[in-house]
Amino acid sequence: MATADMGPRQLCGVVDPPFTARQSRSRDVTDTAGPVRGGQLARYGRFPRILLGRNLVDHRDLVRRGPQVIRTDRVHDMDALSQSERENSLETDRLLLRPFRVPDAVVLRELWGERDPRVPPHRRIDSDGRPSIGDIEDQIRSRSHQPGLLAVERKGSHDVIGYCGLIETEHGPDGEPELAFEFLRRAWCQGYATEASWAVIQWAQASGYRRLWATVRDWNGASRRVLEKLVFVATDHAEPHEIHGDLLFTTKAL
Repeated sequence: MATADMGPRQLCGVVDPPFTARQSRSRDVTDTAGPVRGGQLARYGRFPRILLGRNLVDHRDLVRRGPQVIRTDRVHDMDALSQSERENSLETDRLLLRPFRVPDAVVLRELWGERDPRVPPHRRIDSDGRPSIGDIEDQIRSRSHQPGLLAVERKGSHDVIGYCGLIETEHGPDGEPELAFEFLRRAWCQGYATEASWAVIQWAQASGYRRLWATVRDWNGASRRVLEKLVFVATDHAEPHEIHGDLLFTTKAL
């Protein structure tokens, strides 16, 4: 799940919301990332696993819990994080991808309000104004949102501009997650979605994944171009929809 079915045609990186009363899915992408190194890898049984300290963890749990033990060469930005956040964060030249904090609910609510009208209704704010900021705050506190998604923060200004990460998918075989992301309109067309996505892809490869999925609506030309930059390849599978547009399926071998 790499790109979203939301945003106008000039969209430069939007995905389906992870914070919803009905557990929605996300997708979207964008430009280049600095080096990201994963932990030592080992294969045990059918699924690859990554070494977390002394514990071996099934890589399917990593999608549910998010990145673990990811280190970078630019530790000065990581130093501002708590120990738990450092163990679950990624860093690129311009961005820090970290776990969500309760104040991030304001940004996530703004993302909900910016979504294109062609996006399915359950992924847009309803007539009662839900989800509210309070709803999203509660989901962050309870960790009931997609744990494989990380908040994307600009390193210079320290403002959160969206999210990116991996989510479990029903489209591919077990162990092949989807790439998902979404960014505020004011952050579009600056390469952030591609940069964040490359960091996640590099982490996924280092963690033992062999293939990722990404889905995108046929009308979302910008997101489709981003997926091309990330070398996702179109499949022959699509889910037609007269109102919301056809959902296209792409994959990337790692």
